[in-house]
Amino acid sequence: MIQIFTKYITRYLCNYFGIEERYIISESAGKFEILIPKSSIDITDIQNRIDNYFRKNFYGINGIVLSKVQCIREDFLDENRYRKLREQLCLIK
Repeated sequence: MIQIFTKYITRYLCNYFGIEERYIISESAGKFEILIPKSSIDITDIQNRIDNYFRKNFYGINGIVLSKVQCIREDFLDENRYRKLREQLCLIK
């Protein structure tokens, strides 16, 4: 069931931000990464939409928390830079 929600949410986010599904880097075990090729995005509205959906349909028992971090192409070309990028995401609350 988690994989179905993860796949749905990633496609929903791509649609919301007007990007192609090829920007989905990974989606497994309830986690996902999407590259959004925009210099600045606001995730507040989409987080609220997702929260409202889960409150309405699952009484808030389940949910998804979105986070974002800015990156550049080189962050994905160097293993150490990519590791630091991932660590940044882990620190976001």
